[in-house]
Amino acid sequence: MTKLGVGTGCFYRLDMSQFERIEYIESLGVDGVELTLSDGDELDQMDYARISAAVEGFDFVTIHSPIRKKFKETEADRKMLDRIELFRQEIGAETVVFHPDNVESIALLEDVKASIENMQKRKSFDRHDLENFIEEGYPVVIDTVHADTWEEGSYPDEKNYLFSKYAGRINHVHTSVNGPEEEHEPFSDHPEALDGLKNLLVSHKIILESKFSSKDQARKEVGLLADSIDGLKIDR
Repeated sequence: MTKLGVGTGCFYRLDMSQFERIEYIESLGVDGVELTLSDGDELDQMDYARISAAVEGFDFVTIHSPIRKKFKETEADRKMLDRIELFRQEIGAETVVFHPDNVESIALLEDVKASIENMQKRKSFDRHDLENFIEEGYPVVIDTVHADTWEEGSYPDEKNYLFSKYAGRINHVHTSVNGPEEEHEPFSDHPEALDGLKNLLVSHKIILESKFSSKDQARKEVGLLADSIDGLKIDR
């Protein structure tokens, strides 16, 4: 069954707290939410019980690890990973998504219920690096925008390759548009981008990662995906 969620990071350009973002995402009628963490300090500032109550109404919840944090083999970083895992357990999230180029060693994640995301071309972390980094047991999060950045050059079929190779291990899919101005532009600005993508998204849990400039843009985006993807039902 295809399910749709929205990442709280979609609203980073708006003046909204993490809690306000969750509340608004729930109002969109979607199935899931991904809590996007910007840095480790955010964990110390959040009321875990309040966040846990806020996400209870979703069918699935995931966490994106701090996007600006490099995890190294240090005691401080191991303690931060312990805090992230505790937060995951407290709010009942399925998994914590990690950018592998930000993690010094896969062994650092052995005590975290982690999923590993494919990276974009500018990170110089290609399909072979991903394969070498993860062990058989780790779930994978496919980011369609990251895959699209490899279209010119060695990997023109990167999305199809990743969906095929990791078919049995995909936890969920991050999606938006690799636009002319920046990565993660909204589908509502580029609806044609869904034409070659929607069939890949069917039967997966999807997390929107579009960069929204307004709440209304997010609502329009959710409606667009609900109307475009077979089997996707939104309570709207």
